[in-house]
Amino acid sequence: FVAPIDGIVSSRAVKVGNTVSPGDVTFLVTNTRTLIAYLHVPQRDLYRYAVGMPAHLALDALPGETYAGTVSRISPRIDPVTGTFRVTLNVDGGDGELRPGMFARVHVVYESRADALLVPASAVLTEDADQAVFVVEDGIARRRAVDLGYASGDRVEVVDGLAPEDTVIVVGQTAVKDGTPVAAETGGNRI
Repeated sequence: FVAPIDGIVSSRAVKVGNTVSPGDVTFLVTNTRTLIAYLHVPQRDLYRYAVGMPAHLALDALPGETYAGTVSRISPRIDPVTGTFRVTLNVDGGDGELRPGMFARVHVVYESRADALLVPASAVLTEDADQAVFVVEDGIARRRAVDLGYASGDRVEVVDGLAPEDTVIVVGQTAVKDGTPVAAETGGNRI
């Protein structure tokens, strides 16, 4: 009885008529449904990783598709030459679209926060080490100092200095001064 193998033959080491002995490699079978990805992460980020964290992979070879992964192992050893440690991900290969050896961009979810207050990163003004946004109060632009948290793409988390009901100026804020009268743009709620 031969059990079915969930994979494909990726190389053959014998030809018809060859004699083989026990232990000889005859075929290399590759499983494309469950793959392993290795990340080499700078040691400064060691404290951020934990087994079980979710990850998302995007590949240039498969644009528009994302694949799920999970951190399965974290090497306890730092490579003294590169200053990195190895993180191993188990990756769901879908219906076999992924192939061993492909390169991927990996986003590991370190932490998730429910109900985080996000604003466009372009709305944040940085002067020296201080960050601020302009909000609208009774038709007047008011500069408000904010403390920022995590950034993701073109959005940044505001952890202090802003309330969910505040209206943030997201276009033209570099030309606005504290106390400037402002009006909403027609055709939407942008200020």
